[in-house]
Amino acid sequence: MSAAPKAVVRALVLAGIVVLLTASPASADPARPGEYTSVVQRMDPVTPGLSVKIIGGDSFLDVKADPGHEVIVFAYATQGHGEPFLRIRADGVVEENQQSEYTYRIRDRYANVDVPPNLNPNGPPEWKQVGSGHEFAWHDHRVHWMSPDRKPGIKPGDVVQTWQVDMTFDGAPVSVDGVVLLAQPISPVPWFAAAAAIAIAIVVLGRGRSTLVAAVAVLVAAAGATIVGWEEHVAVPAQAGGTALSYVVPLVALIAAAVAVAVHRKPLGVVATLLAVAALAGWAILRFSVLLEPVLPTALSFNLDRAGTVLAIGASVAAALLAVRSGALVPRLPALTDDE
Repeated sequence: MSAAPKAVVRALVLAGIVVLLTASPASADPARPGEYTSVVQRMDPVTPGLSVKIIGGDSFLDVKADPGHEVIVFAYATQGHGEPFLRIRADGVVEENQQSEYTYRIRDRYANVDVPPNLNPNGPPEWKQVGSGHEFAWHDHRVHWMSPDRKPGIKPGDVVQTWQVDMTFDGAPVSVDGVVLLAQPISPVPWFAAAAAIAIAIVVLGRGRSTLVAAVAVLVAAAGATIVGWEEHVAVPAQAGGTALSYVVPLVALIAAAVAVAVHRKPLGVVATLLAVAALAGWAILRFSVLLEPVLPTALSFNLDRAGTVLAIGASVAAALLAVRSGALVPRLPALTDDE
């Protein structure tokens, strides 16, 4: 066996270890699958150069301004609007008002944070840079239901609450209104059945021990998972908990699977297959909740996202079984002869 494939596998193993050791979410409370959908219904007045959207179903409010424009977002208040707590400057720098209680409350979805004492929200803002790029996303508590428990009497499809966020764009007032809806639930049973069917079909196709079928199966699944992970990465910015691991982990699996296909007849190919299986299965397990919740943080259709996860689960189970049953990892001992 040439040194090149072995070097690739060693590099992949090292990359996998580094990914696992350095894996940490960009946000301590990232966008996750859930059962609520928050919808922007109106911007009054419609303001060219200003974009407002929801990320993660109902988790984060994202505001983006074109270069050269300044946006100031006001805190929640029971009547009218509160003090300014967020500013996107014309040069793209994003700042938070350190004297606003809301600046600290938005760091957790349910506002379970400690707020510094002796703040003066009615005084001059104390701006501190927290980002750049003309865009910022945060847990605005106006755009989601502030409890892990459902609102009493609410049924799927009902309006849970209405919301309004006030801001200024180059000094002119802008109001953004929307609603929070309870989504229709999904059943995970068909998805679990699909994963089992995929695993069985791959094992049957591989006659229970084909290393080539195992490698190709995980290669196809890893390619799909990489696309799914990339679409999630695109949909969720770093401020909302987005991380490159969503597509880097299946990409490692994809490269390992490609090596496995190339040398599938050798023990090294089986090792590469199992490495791909480990990365792909870990990716699928970490996002298992996409099969349980109706609303997902992705730019894909939700069913396509789930299909990619199901394919990863089924292919990982089948490929691992085929690789182990192939016997390629069993050491072959020299034949023994009788001493005479």
